[in-house]
Amino acid sequence: MDLDSMRIDFSMRMERLRCPLLFEAFVEHALLNSGWQHGWDIETSNEEDTEGRIAALASIIEMRPIDQELDWKLRVLVDAHKKCCQDDRAFVDFYQGMWRELDKGEHWVVNICEPVYLTLPQEDFNCAMEMICKSLELSTERKPLGYFKAIDIDGDGVASWEDLERAGLKDHYMEILNQAVAEWKARQQANDAPQDKTVVG
Repeated sequence: MDLDSMRIDFSMRMERLRCPLLFEAFVEHALLNSGWQHGWDIETSNEEDTEGRIAALASIIEMRPIDQELDWKLRVLVDAHKKCCQDDRAFVDFYQGMWRELDKGEHWVVNICEPVYLTLPQEDFNCAMEMICKSLELSTERKPLGYFKAIDIDGDGVASWEDLERAGLKDHYMEILNQAVAEWKARQQANDAPQDKTVVG
C-alpha cells in the first residue's frame, strides 16, 4: 500500500474523509515530490501554509519542465488548471482561490468512505477537485451545501425550509415529521388510557 492509499484508508477509518484535507495533503505531497531538488523537504514545507506551498509549486513550474516521474501530482494540478479554469487566472491564483474557498468551515463535510463530497459553488473548482480525486482513484459526488444543512450532518438542526427545498428534501422531511407526530400522539393516548388497577391475589 502506497502513502496515498495509507493516508486515505486512515482517513476513512477515522471518519475524516474530507475534500479540504485531501486537497491540502495533495498540495503538500506535490511540493515534497517536485520540490526536493529545489530545497523543499518536510521541515521547509511545514514552514509554509497551503497558500505558500501553492506559490512554491508555481515557482517550480516556471523553473523547469514538469516531466519527471516524481512530478505526477504537480502534473495533475497543472492539467486540472488548464482544463478547468474558466478564465485567465494563473496557476497560483486559481489554486489559492480554490483553497480559500475549501478552507471555509461549511465545506468541511465528512464522509467515512467514498464518494468524496464536493460542495464548492464554483464549477471550475469542482472540476479540478474531481481530477485530483480521480488521480487518487477516489470517486466523487457533487452535493449542494443546502443538502447537508437539511439533513443536519453536523448536528446543528435543520437550517431552514429554503435549504430543504433546494436540497429536494422538504417532502421527505415532512414525512418524517408527520410520522414522529403520529408516534407521539399514540404514546400520549396510551399514557392517557385508563389503567387496569385490579389487584390479583
